[in-house]
Amino acid sequence: MTDSGIPAQRPPLRFVWCIVVLVAGLVVGCERPFIEPRKPELEVLSPDLSTVLPQREVLLEVRVTSQNGVDSVLLNGIPLLPETEEGVFSRPLKLNVGVTTLVVRAFDLTGVESLDTLYAVALPSEEKVGELRLPEPRGGHTALRMADGRFLVAGGSESPTQPASKAAWVYSGADLRSAPAEYFMLHRRTEHTATLLPDGRVLMLGGCEITEPPTINELVEDVELFDPGSSAFVPVPVRGDPIRRCGHTTILFQVGRQGSPDLFLYLYGGRGDVQYRPQPRMGIRSDIRVFQFRNDSLVAVGPTIGPNVDALFDHTSTSIQTQIGNRGDYLVGGSIYSTDQTYDEILFQEVLTTTNGIRIESTGSMHVHRTGHAAARMVEGEILIFGGRMFSLTSALRDNEVFYSQIRRFYSMSPERGLLQKRWGHTATNWDGTRILIVGGYGETGAALQTSEWFEVDRSG
Repeated sequence: MTDSGIPAQRPPLRFVWCIVVLVAGLVVGCERPFIEPRKPELEVLSPDLSTVLPQREVLLEVRVTSQNGVDSVLLNGIPLLPETEEGVFSRPLKLNVGVTTLVVRAFDLTGVESLDTLYAVALPSEEKVGELRLPEPRGGHTALRMADGRFLVAGGSESPTQPASKAAWVYSGADLRSAPAEYFMLHRRTEHTATLLPDGRVLMLGGCEITEPPTINELVEDVELFDPGSSAFVPVPVRGDPIRRCGHTTILFQVGRQGSPDLFLYLYGGRGDVQYRPQPRMGIRSDIRVFQFRNDSLVAVGPTIGPNVDALFDHTSTSIQTQIGNRGDYLVGGSIYSTDQTYDEILFQEVLTTTNGIRIESTGSMHVHRTGHAAARMVEGEILIFGGRMFSLTSALRDNEVFYSQIRRFYSMSPERGLLQKRWGHTATNWDGTRILIVGGYGETGAALQTSEWFEVDRSG
């Protein structure tokens, strides 16, 4: 009955069944999962994009598969050409020296698109025997090209078990075959750092009297400067707790006016005294200490033990690009080896700024884990890694690789493009933007080398 007393009408049975069927259909339809159209899949057939290519001219070949068939493939907006084999497309390319970005779009016959971004690295390079020959075998030394063009090699030892040397050799930058002038540091040292200051002098920091110091007594606390004008080494006073570390790295960071900036030095890692008081204790440093170079003195900034970072030694810290304003970017990396044949690889980009201090950013991994290697920036954003060793002092490597900061990836070089000699504890110096000079180091027997070699890249065309 309705409110008005009129009997309610029942809907026709056929109508009720229509409603039931419609609702059931909707329920069943809602239970069906939505299937996104499958995108075409891309496979690079050639070249091998995981390694450094030795030439710029390559034939890019890809295979595209799709359940709906393949309509077209575009590379940076340009069509790839279909090959006789189904689904294979290709096009000859001329790559940049360094990184080339390859954006590949593939379309199936229904218009569904896939997008892949690839990177190709080409470095037409050559390893050549260097004309420089050290007067004595050296590893664990430092080497740099000074502001006047001359080349300074300092310290090091004839083997990891031999005492360090005081000798420093200065070569003419115009003729590396000629005999160097010989000078002597105030202290013998190996595993130290040499930093070129804006005024042309060279600051020698830290180091030890033997490559693997058993106690803190073998660490060199004294700091000294080499003055190219007077060809003399002079002592540098240190205010604050002394520098007691070797196998560390030093970064020079400039703050303020370009003509007369404030100079700060960031010392990271190394072997050293991991405890000052009450009893000094030897270990691997896991901190960054900061010093200001002022009035020909070093003044400690902050605590004796700086901010905690991963413990590391015999690593490299390499400037990724010329310091821009009050910001500097650096690639820091190496491996720590344990007696049980295990290792930890530590790699990161370190960003220094005057506003935010130190920021650590992750990167990819090296293709070959290593320590005691050498690294040099050839051009902005491009860092070459040379040699090194693994677990033992006689496990020297020939392997080279390159890091590109814009994509934060490492690319390996083929074995035939490695170092001419296995070496670790050597140096790598950017000579002129197309060549890197590699000097000395310890060879596969553990004895030091007198030889050098060039890594040259053809950047023409």
